[in-house]
Amino acid sequence: MGVLSGKTAVVTGASSGIGRAIALRFGKEGARGALLARRKNRLEEVAREIEKEGSEALVVPADLLDPKQISKAFADIRRQWKDPEILVNNAGTGFFGPLAESKLEEYETTFNLNVRAFYLATREVLPAMIRAREGTIINIASIAGKMGLAGSAIYCASKFAVMGLSEALLEEVRSYNIRVAVICPGLVSTEFFGRTDAKGNRPDFIQPEDVAGAALLCATGTQTACFKEMVIRPRRPV
Repeated sequence: MGVLSGKTAVVTGASSGIGRAIALRFGKEGARGALLARRKNRLEEVAREIEKEGSEALVVPADLLDPKQISKAFADIRRQWKDPEILVNNAGTGFFGPLAESKLEEYETTFNLNVRAFYLATREVLPAMIRAREGTIINIASIAGKMGLAGSAIYCASKFAVMGLSEALLEEVRSYNIRVAVICPGLVSTEFFGRTDAKGNRPDFIQPEDVAGAALLCATGTQTACFKEMVIRPRRPV
């Protein structure tokens, strides 16, 4: 029996990287995982790995840039399973370069996925969590949500927004015994940063499994304390 046995967890961006690692770690701990992302074939691969560990997985293909698809995805989860006790808002994107050379479409895509999708997914799960007086919401931000980085103004702004949303939401729902945690990794070895070794890794970067371990701590905690914010940095300078 894992520490998350009996819990239903929704993980967005579960097809690769941090989301995949969190879904797998939660599955090893007994959680049923509802996996949201666009790439159905990749989600099915993750689902098979979860099922090998003896846990259940539900593949829910959805484009999180589309509010209607977000609403439908959560309706499908509730219909097939139940209201989730855990939500991990992880799906994200970013465009990099000088602000003067940026495009409005890049700004809109970044904020719609990195902030609006977090807001909409959170709004989907909160009413049931409030009724149950229990729940955990984990938002994956970035070190870019705590400091400005040249060439990353739009991305930084979106992650600063995630930080503000997370902190304000915690103050709203603490009285309902709902945890809200935000995780701020530095450079993580994922597709997001492109360059990898022959095995697809960046050994000098944080690994997705490191972030998954932090997420598990946020999802468990104790009855008297919760993790509000975690900052994760590479052990050695990159």
